[in-house]
Amino acid sequence: MAKDIRIVEQVDSQIAAKKRRVAKGNTTNETTVNPSKSPEIDLYDEVVEFEEKEAKERDVLEDSKLYLEICSEIRTLLMEIADLKAQNSDTSSALIKEKRIEASLKILMLKKLNRLEKVRTKESRVALQIAREQVDSDHLHLQNMLYEVLHLTKEVKKCLEFKSKDEEMDLVPIEEFYANAPESISKPEITKTNDHELKLARLQWELVQRKDLAAQCQKLEASKEVVAKEIETKKEQLNNLAPTLKNILDATKPLQEYLAMPNDKSRKLMDLVYLLPKPLYVLFVQLDAYSQVVKWVNVSIKGECDKTSAEESHLDDISSDDSDSDDADLSHRRKTNFQDRRKSGAGNSSDRIEQKKNECLKKHPLTLLLKITLKTGEVLMIEFQWLVVLEIICVIPSTTLNESFGIAADDLLAPRNILSYLFSGDSGESCPNPSAYYQLHRAGLDSLPNENSDLGIPYKWAQELCGIDILPSSPEVVINISQKNLESTLKKIKNRFQNRLSLAREIYNLETGYSITHKKISSTLTSFLTITLQEFSKIPTAQQIIKENIVDNSFMFYKAMLSLNPTKFIAYIAVSPNYPQEYPLILIEFIHKTNYNSLNLNGLRDLEKEINVFPDDPPEEIKDDNCVLLRQIRKLFYSIEIFAHIEISKETNVQATYFRDTQGRSRSHPYNRK
Repeated sequence: MAKDIRIVEQVDSQIAAKKRRVAKGNTTNETTVNPSKSPEIDLYDEVVEFEEKEAKERDVLEDSKLYLEICSEIRTLLMEIADLKAQNSDTSSALIKEKRIEASLKILMLKKLNRLEKVRTKESRVALQIAREQVDSDHLHLQNMLYEVLHLTKEVKKCLEFKSKDEEMDLVPIEEFYANAPESISKPEITKTNDHELKLARLQWELVQRKDLAAQCQKLEASKEVVAKEIETKKEQLNNLAPTLKNILDATKPLQEYLAMPNDKSRKLMDLVYLLPKPLYVLFVQLDAYSQVVKWVNVSIKGECDKTSAEESHLDDISSDDSDSDDADLSHRRKTNFQDRRKSGAGNSSDRIEQKKNECLKKHPLTLLLKITLKTGEVLMIEFQWLVVLEIICVIPSTTLNESFGIAADDLLAPRNILSYLFSGDSGESCPNPSAYYQLHRAGLDSLPNENSDLGIPYKWAQELCGIDILPSSPEVVINISQKNLESTLKKIKNRFQNRLSLAREIYNLETGYSITHKKISSTLTSFLTITLQEFSKIPTAQQIIKENIVDNSFMFYKAMLSLNPTKFIAYIAVSPNYPQEYPLILIEFIHKTNYNSLNLNGLRDLEKEINVFPDDPPEEIKDDNCVLLRQIRKLFYSIEIFAHIEISKETNVQATYFRDTQGRSRSHPYNRK
């Protein structure tokens, strides 16, 4: 407490001295100042300097504690003054005055501490600013140094990566250089100890050799021109000879026709053969050889010779695109696109997209026609096309029939169905060449357009017939593949054609109501229609069959309505593409007051097993043993008579002949099995 009072007294004395100095200066303004006397020191500056020095010497923590103590004492004094005022005694006024003086002294001490803290704060800010400027300066220097280091690193890297033109040259080996180069160039006494001189000597020897080769090249070019002139002369002679030979051949045509010598026709055919693309050429050779062995196969070429000759140069350009440089190809495309834009004005994007599609689906102008003739006179014509860009073979089948069939039967012989699934999984819907997918994608196509009948169907067996191995990433023509698969594939196509004709006749007979049963049978076939896989899948009994992949979209589906008063039977038929090797699958629904199927009636399950597993023997009126569908339908007629007589005998007048209502351990209905 005494120490604090001394500090306050010292500060008060300093303030009083300052006031006296100011007052003295005011009274002596009119007196003349003696310049020989030294100026008095400013007390304020001394006080400021003293406080700054004291702020550095004093401990901050002790001042903080002193500040808290003074605040507590001031709070105590104020409370005591408040109590004295409340007492309102005679002695309280004197005590209040003393307490006020003491509180004022405490406030002066707080001001003193506040000034010291402000001095410290100011000095801290100045020190902080100086340190910050130093850090910024050091950081700037660091950035400059890093930039210099990066620049120098780049320069060093450029120097290390620098390659001279002579490094790109393939110089002769050193041993060969010393063996062949003259000593005037090789200078072994110098170059063997100096790598730089060795490099210069090898470059000089390379220059000498290139000059010699350039001279030899000029001589060969001159001799080449001489040989080219000789060739041109001989070509002119041959061209002049061609009209004479043509006149001679024209004069011998009547003799060839009289002697039945097809030399002219064979010559035209051979001219077209040499213009065929390689896959079609391989197929023609194999088919022509096979047609000389069997009589039911014939092969010909479709197309114009003049048009093909004009297209050969374009096709050669397409096949040689891979050998051209990227820059030349890019400049050619830019030039072509620029010319197209100028011709089309603003340019129609739809036309350009259509042009890309047409170029991607471009066909070779020559096609092969394979003619398969049956003994009955029906003809199956297969046209093989070669897609130049996609590098695949497409097939267009067509038929020539001696009789007409109904709507349901005609669908069997349609071009899109007659050869589909000739082999397992070969529907012709996917592109057999994997690389062709990306070309179609670039042209804006996801797959081959099936709706375009002129394009054909890319069956896998067609690729194999033409010798195209579709397993590697890039298809190549392999003759062994064509030889291996030709005979078996042609026989399979012939059998497919015969089986489809037989099936078409069966469907036509069922569609037109042809009688295949005995006259005593009471049931009748009211309708026979073609249905789709979606309609077939709605049948409750067919869902599990489709789930097990027993039936898929390669099958043909039909719906037969059988009437037997007062009931009806519906037979859903699924015919495999390999018919008659695989029996048709028949599912039956029975309609009598409600609908029944094999899931809710065991009798229908036994009936389906009887029809699908044990078809009837071919009757006398059906001469073809392969007519499995007619045999199954015929068996169905007889079986539903027995089924109806047993299940609803009271409501029908059907008379069926059998000895027992059940047979075997399974207690199934007694269907007759011969």
